[in-house]
Amino acid sequence: MAKAPSHRADIYLGVKWLATDALTCGSIPPLKPPPSLAFLQYTSGSTSSPKGVMVGRRNLAHNLQVITEALDSNEDTVCVSWLPQYHDMGLVGSLLGTLYCGGTGFHSSPLAFVRDPTSWLRDMTHRKATHTQAPNFAYGLAARKYLSLPNIVKVDLSSLRHATNGAEPIRAADMDAFAAAFERYGLRPRVVVATYGLAEHVVFVCRSLAPKRCEFCAASLARDVVLHGTGTVLFGCGRSPGVELAVVREGRRVNGVGEVWVRSASRALGYWREPQRSAENFGGVLEGDDTVSVAADGAVAREGWLRTGDLGFLDEAGDLFVCGRSKDLLIIRGKNYYPQDLEETWEAASRHAFRPGCSAVVTCGDNVVQVLCEARKNAGDLADACAASRRAVKQVHDITVRKATVVATRAMIKTSSGKIARNACREHLAQGLFTVLHASEVSEPRNSCEKALTPEERPCAGRRWNR
Repeated sequence: MAKAPSHRADIYLGVKWLATDALTCGSIPPLKPPPSLAFLQYTSGSTSSPKGVMVGRRNLAHNLQVITEALDSNEDTVCVSWLPQYHDMGLVGSLLGTLYCGGTGFHSSPLAFVRDPTSWLRDMTHRKATHTQAPNFAYGLAARKYLSLPNIVKVDLSSLRHATNGAEPIRAADMDAFAAAFERYGLRPRVVVATYGLAEHVVFVCRSLAPKRCEFCAASLARDVVLHGTGTVLFGCGRSPGVELAVVREGRRVNGVGEVWVRSASRALGYWREPQRSAENFGGVLEGDDTVSVAADGAVAREGWLRTGDLGFLDEAGDLFVCGRSKDLLIIRGKNYYPQDLEETWEAASRHAFRPGCSAVVTCGDNVVQVLCEARKNAGDLADACAASRRAVKQVHDITVRKATVVATRAMIKTSSGKIARNACREHLAQGLFTVLHASEVSEPRNSCEKALTPEERPCAGRRWNR
């Protein structure tokens, strides 16, 4: 029989206690957190260094209520998740969300999913899961691994009511692969839906009531105009009661593509010890609004809008469609291009050679477009694959990929939620830290007006992106 733990006070003798709210860092004086602070939640760092988001108790309570209503969670909820609980979707969307609604949760290690993606399917089947959450790549990966092991893993997803797909750009290929693989095993068409959220809003902003998939004219989106056509498939992320959405350019609401602004009681207090950056990101003011105050600890008044840094638009029904991150945006010949679109085209043209979801479009020091990507095992002739992918990107997007670098499998740098960390990959390459399997550069002269902006030149909120 296990021995009960001791509760005697003398076991703490000699233990050094550290008051984290009284720490000093060099010349930085101690700064007590706001009294309403629940915890610090760090951003993933996909486009910049991670920042400590101050999540207040009121923010957390409101977001859990919004999540519970949006996902129709209750005491009958059975949540199965492998998400890390140091990530906002794993901590709030999965663990705390299940506690809040009174349901039951079964949580495994993310390493278990990495070792065997079909373990997620087995757990959902065994536990009769009603809810689950995962970033987009997981859906495609689970489908591919399952199909490579036919008749070995028993799957029954008939009890699943809601599967959250979020935390990174949603790819049609992954959604289609998951639906095609498990439709015959009880997966209903309306279960997997796109969601949108970010750490600065605790985690959840909105989700679609039903899968909403539309194809838009890529050329029009490049000019911030929304027209149905061909070239770019986007998924609607819906809207949520109690959460205001605005698409903004130069401080004004606009039709078409702009920066997504959010305002609700879930909007966090600000960034820890970064009052200036807090004022910029959490204190957005639309034309006609009053000014917003910022405290010394970085906490922003409730009235401020959260400037997400994401670009998107609202359709006729008011549903949100997200195009990409403003900090990742490439502006070439006066047009906007989202790296994930170029990455998907690059991978699709050479599926036999490049791993899906493992590419990064970045800019080199000499301001030209470059692709870094991971090779599959037994990829074949990488030079031929790069040539085919170059042709596809040129044909679809009218962009020349000047440099291509193929690295070893599982070498690309990703965030805790599985997003490609493009800036980190670029720095890693510049420092010669990748194992390079193939590198090539085309000799085609560059158009003098073709320019990919550096991070310092990229647009910030309040500027026109295509001007």
